[in-house]
Amino acid sequence: MKKLFLILGLIALAIVAAFVFGKPVKKSQESLPVVESQSAVMSDSLAVKAYYFHFTRRCVTCQAVEKVAASTLTELSGGKIVLQSINLEETSDKALVQKLGVEGQSLLIVKGNQIVDLTSAGFMYAVASPDKFKERIKVAVGSLK
Repeated sequence: MKKLFLILGLIALAIVAAFVFGKPVKKSQESLPVVESQSAVMSDSLAVKAYYFHFTRRCVTCQAVEKVAASTLTELSGGKIVLQSINLEETSDKALVQKLGVEGQSLLIVKGNQIVDLTSAGFMYAVASPDKFKERIKVAVGSLK
């Protein structure tokens, strides 16, 4: 039984280390794309947006991060913040990926040029402690309002 816990602990540690020490998300200090009208700029920069960047092949943890984040954001905002799931292997969203400096699986909450990276918390807590992950999301969204 102790060996089983040791093996599971090492596997979990390896997964977390792979995401933490993998390719980091660059924090873009530039503003998001400029919209033509002034009112659109104001409303766009005031809106909180959530993005989950992933690859085509996804593990149980990857799917849990998306599921917990999406439901928590919908709950928190009454449906105003919708998690946008973006496959990094598709070319349709390359401009957004480059603008946010994303290089790997990432969960980002964005408002204007402020970016909160919840990737590590997501992969650490989504499966084992979803309540902790939900709390991290609430704090992140609250810090952007």
